[in-house]
Amino acid sequence: ALAHGRQTHILLAKGLGQELQHSIGGIVDQPAGKILDVTLETLQTSLAELQVTYEALQTQQDDLLEKHQQVLQERQRYQDLFDLSLQGALTTDGYGTITQANQAIAELIDIPLHHLIGKPILSFIPLANRGEFRQKLLSLQQDDRPQTWNLVLQQRLGQAVAARVRVKRCPPPYESEL
Repeated sequence: ALAHGRQTHILLAKGLGQELQHSIGGIVDQPAGKILDVTLETLQTSLAELQVTYEALQTQQDDLLEKHQQVLQERQRYQDLFDLSLQGALTTDGYGTITQANQAIAELIDIPLHHLIGKPILSFIPLANRGEFRQKLLSLQQDDRPQTWNLVLQQRLGQAVAARVRVKRCPPPYESEL
């Protein structure tokens, strides 16, 4: 909408320039006072039209800022729901690197939350289960529907924890969620 407003502004400015040129062309043979009066009148009209265009653009900008603020508030609300959920949740990128995690998953695998971000999800899968886990990840590439998996997660000190997880491949930038 803003780009359209700029195009309108440019077209309006071109039109005003042509109008001014036409007005001046028709009054060259007129006395200097008449030329000045017509030029001043044309400039006042142009200024008034530019003011209307400016006000319309300002209104569009205000609307965009308001919508942007609403989007930020919605995003924060969902981030709070993610962070405060009693169910463990994390997101990974396409390479399996954890990009986001909540406190519940950190407690489940007994790792401080700030240590999870940037770690490969595979590092929390016991070595004996990694082949099966990779196969499940590959299946996500073929199917965008949510899936439920039974997994074994490995805590910091090597303790195994059984987990039932809901998994869905998400379009970028989120890639996949566990």
